Amino acid sequence: MGKALQVSLLGPVSAVVDGAGSDLGSPRQRALFATLAARPNQRVRRDDLIDGVWGLDAPLTVTNSIYTYVNRLRRLLEPHRPHRAPSQVLLSEGSSYVLRLDPTQVDSCSFIQHVERARQLRAAGDTDRAVTELSQGLALWRGVALDGTHGLFVEAERARLDELRPAVLEDRAEMLLELGRQMEAVGELVPLVRLHPLRERLRHLLVLSYARLGSRAEALAEIRDLRETLSTELGLDPPAAMRRLQEQILRGEVHATDAGVSGAASDADTGRPGPVGPGSTAPPARPSAGTPAALPMNPAQLPRDVPGFLGRHCEIAGLYKSVCEAEAEGAPPVILIGGPPGVGKSTLAVHFAHQIADRYPDGQLHLDLRGFAREPEPMSSAEALGHLLAGLGVEPDLPSDVDRRAGLYRSLMAGRRMILLIDNARWIEQVRPLLPPSRSCLVLVTSRNRLSGLTARDGARRVNLDPMCDDDLVGLIRCVIGGGTVEDRSVLRTVVAACGRLPLAVRIAAERISAARLPAEAFAEASTPGELLDVLETPGDPIRACGRCCTGRTGRCPPRPPRCSTRWEATGGSAFDLETAAALARTSGRQAWWVVGALVDSNLVEQRDWDRYEINPLIHAYAVERAGADRG
Repeated sequence: MGKALQVSLLGPVSAVVDGAGSDLGSPRQRALFATLAARPNQRVRRDDLIDGVWGLDAPLTVTNSIYTYVNRLRRLLEPHRPHRAPSQVLLSEGSSYVLRLDPTQVDSCSFIQHVERARQLRAAGDTDRAVTELSQGLALWRGVALDGTHGLFVEAERARLDELRPAVLEDRAEMLLELGRQMEAVGELVPLVRLHPLRERLRHLLVLSYARLGSRAEALAEIRDLRETLSTELGLDPPAAMRRLQEQILRGEVHATDAGVSGAASDADTGRPGPVGPGSTAPPARPSAGTPAALPMNPAQLPRDVPGFLGRHCEIAGLYKSVCEAEAEGAPPVILIGGPPGVGKSTLAVHFAHQIADRYPDGQLHLDLRGFAREPEPMSSAEALGHLLAGLGVEPDLPSDVDRRAGLYRSLMAGRRMILLIDNARWIEQVRPLLPPSRSCLVLVTSRNRLSGLTARDGARRVNLDPMCDDDLVGLIRCVIGGGTVEDRSVLRTVVAACGRLPLAVRIAAERISAARLPAEAFAEASTPGELLDVLETPGDPIRACGRCCTGRTGRCPPRPPRCSTRWEATGGSAFDLETAAALARTSGRQAWWVVGALVDSNLVEQRDWDRYEINPLIHAYAVERAGADRG
């Protein structure tokens, strides 16, 4: 057998011979190879090859074509075979052909072997190793099975494998639930449900995962979405099993498992006791030098979760996955949530922290660093440490030295399982002294700036938010205004577009419409940037405040390059290139690149291509308004 040959069918059909990729030739030659490779060591009759590759389109010369393809494949698969020596890989046996391979040399066969071993392990009660087997098998996939080929056999084999893959993913998710690894299950199920919205088992597992995480609202939202999808596309009601699960969730009969939510396994690893609850013993308070007050065991400082939280399913799944990956690697879970102003970073961070809070039984700390506020100024490290120490129960008599405060803070956080939510960070130096020493604490940081040093040096995992999709924002407006105020979806989409698809602006607009102070059509009629901002103006003027932060008009800003004004921002549209930026700012291309790069790092400008950039329409409107004011 050709031990140096590796065949890939779980994606584009390819072969690697002696470590180098081989060109398998025309689509029909590739299809013939795939037909043989899918059945290693099995005799495939010439007539079956003709039917499977050519079907009814087979020409009179099809037999000669098979001879030609087989000879070419032999030269490709055995490049060092002596001339006229018999092939040891692709054999002729009468009117049949055999591709002599160990099944492990074909990824589709290896995939099936992993699945079979996983089922045996699960039946034997070793679910943990079964999950590992399925993970190894699923890692072999590189795209659509047998991509780049066609024919009756290929189509049938592709359909078989593409149906088997989601079934295996379902089995893996079910095993993760058995092991109490709900967060991991949610991270994998959310994108799968979006790809296969009508697969009932996938949806059932996702609903159950949400319910066991304590995310009742998300679980019920998935059931509603399934009901609407089935009704719209098939005219069916949800299956009986889903209806029963919904009733159990509403009655509070679906409970979080200890391993999946409370973090009991991690507690055992660190030597700490399990979660505090009925029938359990609370961990003793830790005394600390110079702090006579006893420490409260469960500070609960998270802000209130936003009612009617909508959308962001993929981002939430990404957050769950980041936490699970960090824990699996033994790394401190530090997650940086970035994006432009008004995109919903803080809202998402608070919502996710509430969802995952039960996994961190020692409580939650919250801190707003005021990084982009005009008054009061951004919080210093000493002030931030003082707030956190107060949340940990330390009396007001604190060390004045920043290093001593940081040492005391780290001592109190060591070994604890807590969530630390750091909101509105502007500089890395604001965040780094606040990072706990314990790998058992989850740190969520929100910032408009990229804070690249936090990812490079401190191992933070980045989740960047884009403006929300129209459907979710239309749903947000309907949630705020109620059912009967505005019925025309096209009008609501106009409101969404005028607000730059930023949830903050959309919520303000919805509240103004709900209060009947402004018809929705006013957003479509705003003809100038100033009029648009006037339409959204509210007491405190949060939209213009966002704009001031975006263009650096706040205190304690990093210095801007000379002659960098808002001139180039005041273009006719929100898209531009470096040449336009340099011309309008009357500076060199290199200087313009520096300026635009700084704005990209601040999430104020989005880079669409290597030389194409775009500003959010609402931010652009403020830039245009300020440019006019500067000229005036």
